Amino acid sequence: MISNKTSSTVANHHTTLPTLVGLGLALLGPFVFQWFIGPYLEAFAEPVTAVLLGQGFLWLLALGAIAITLYWERKPLTSLGVRSLTRGWCCWGSGLASCLAWQCLFLRYSRVSFFPHPRVGQFRAPAPMRLHGYG
Repeated sequence: MISNKTSSTVANHHTTLPTLVGLGLALLGPFVFQWFIGPYLEAFAEPVTAVLLGQGFLWLLALGAIAITLYWERKPLTSLGVRSLTRGWCCWGSGLASCLAWQCLFLRYSRVSFFPHPRVGQFRAPAPMRLHGYG
């Protein structure tokens, strides 16, 4: 009786820890990047570089959650809701991608009329200072 209780407690601990680490990664990772890493990245890197590094960081978080599920929890991807592709899902994805592409093209080429250009030579405080209301 004691050995069964001990083995179930050990098994429960091995399934709880990866779940907590994965949830922490998925829920706290973007927050940590947005408030602590991103502002310093904006302050010291070019805007395009900062955005690309930020998106790369978010992709690493997603891949980290998948890796935790596959290798640490030893569960299939279906436990995350990933299903096989069907013709219907491919059509929906293609339709959504084409709608988003047209919207991006519209915003790109109508930028002059909708969004004002920033003034040249305008002072812009570094990102950590902007978080606290300066400049």
